[in-house]
Amino acid sequence: MGSRRRATGVALAVSLVALSAGCWGQPGAGPGNTFFNDTESSLTVGNVSTLQEAWSGRGGVSAVMSGKVVGAYWTGTGVDVVAHDVGTGAEIWTRTLTPSDVVSGLPTHPPVVSGTTVWAGYQARTTAGTCVFGTARLDLGSGALVGTDTTGAPSELVPFGGDVGVTSTTYFPGFGDVCFPSATLAQRVADGASGTTEWSTGFIQSQGITVVGDTLFAFLASLLRSYPAAGCGAVTCAPTWTTQPTGGGINDLAGTSTGPLVAIASGPGAGELSLYAIDRPTGALVGSTPLSFNASSLALANGTAYVAGDTTLAAFDVASCASGSCALSWSATLGGQVTFANGLAAAGGVVYVGRADGVVEAFAADGCGAAACSSVSSVNVNDTVMQIAVAQGHLFVGTIDTVTAFAPSA
Repeated sequence: MGSRRRATGVALAVSLVALSAGCWGQPGAGPGNTFFNDTESSLTVGNVSTLQEAWSGRGGVSAVMSGKVVGAYWTGTGVDVVAHDVGTGAEIWTRTLTPSDVVSGLPTHPPVVSGTTVWAGYQARTTAGTCVFGTARLDLGSGALVGTDTTGAPSELVPFGGDVGVTSTTYFPGFGDVCFPSATLAQRVADGASGTTEWSTGFIQSQGITVVGDTLFAFLASLLRSYPAAGCGAVTCAPTWTTQPTGGGINDLAGTSTGPLVAIASGPGAGELSLYAIDRPTGALVGSTPLSFNASSLALANGTAYVAGDTTLAAFDVASCASGSCALSWSATLGGQVTFANGLAAAGGVVYVGRADGVVEAFAADGCGAAACSSVSSVNVNDTVMQIAVAQGHLFVGTIDTVTAFAPSA
């Protein structure tokens, strides 16, 4: 699975209108990769303890948009994208992205939605021993194939406004039935409907993309770069600035329009991870604090950075980072191992954390009035939690091949 995660003016306004409907357009919720749905208020601390399974279906979860839950998975015979009805779980449509003669494969990035177009990445090994890969665009309403780009398979897809930020990779045959990633292609920004490249970074590569307002931030290892999200008026754009604010490799980056960027990264000596606050206009370091656990997930909501890893969830006050060190607001010891970067979500005053044993724990986002807090509720999907989305009155939990929807009891 990929990581997660943009244009300005009218296009950005359209994007914000879509989000205001309680949607979840990509694994990181919106272009800032905050994993926070600030328009979803159906699930709250008051009713989260009444969550019950509403339905379960195949395909995992990535995006929730226009009454549809969209996910992708390897079926055993191909890579399928599946859309379910939010309320009933009924399959609205399904689309196989790979040819019929494949023996192994996987989605290289979960589906994301830009306007009325679904973007998804895939790679697979054929019976002849070759590797097939690409970026597919599907119609959100019907699942019809709109177009396929076979020059690379995406490792990053970030929809913002009417555009999509894309980082792609090619694949080559490895041992057995496996395909291995090869060359990483230049980061580009494409029209969300047509797939046409609007501008590119040329030979500059990236592993992650985060968009805040009219600025696109791209990071690779310790390097953080800033670009105008709408481009520079040319085919190839140079970064506005390039910095190394953390001194080490950046693992995750989130941001909103009201504060600094927040990152999980290693320091100059590598090894220990820290939480960093980074000035958006300049890329300069604002403040940081060491993390005493192996952080794997980051969410940013209402001025609080939630960091999860190992068996710990910790909440930090972002504003306090300006003093040089980010203050810990509260923390919790989880009942199991935290899973992946997409297994954390916030909405309605609740923070959800996914675990390797299939449990999702829910915590009051504001804490419990003490330094150490306990969960207020939990649900179980009996398989490793890969992704979480909170939208349209439901908690959606994705495993490697299944999506389960939970709703509060009436």
